[in-house]
Amino acid sequence: MKKGTYLRCVTRHGFIQIEGHRYSTNAARPGDTVLVRVDAQDLDLAHVFRPESDALIGWAFRRTVPHTRLRAPSSPPMGAREPARPRDCSRAVWRWLAETNRKIEDSWIGDLIGAICLFVMIGSFWILPLIYEVFK
Repeated sequence: MKKGTYLRCVTRHGFIQIEGHRYSTNAARPGDTVLVRVDAQDLDLAHVFRPESDALIGWAFRRTVPHTRLRAPSSPPMGAREPARPRDCSRAVWRWLAETNRKIEDSWIGDLIGAICLFVMIGSFWILPLIYEVFK
């Protein structure tokens, strides 16, 4: 690519095309016509000007990475996939915990555990200020 001055239109993705190279800029909006001067010492840099007044509005930098389209990864056929073993184990453990919880809540043991927790919470509100006063 050679040094020069070009009158270009910013693409809808914010690029300026100069001799097959894409320069990205945020100095102008898509659809704006700009005057572009490529730097002689650094061909990856271009100065962007307003075409009517030659006022510098920003810079454009050449993309060195080729433009590639992102594609969704293709999934293997259903028969080729292996079942998720850790997930199956965690589901089985969760089911067992849910069944055990249901059994405890339905019996008198659940009521006993609830009463003990209630007394511990109420007792801690009385005991904690006393402990605070002792160790103050």
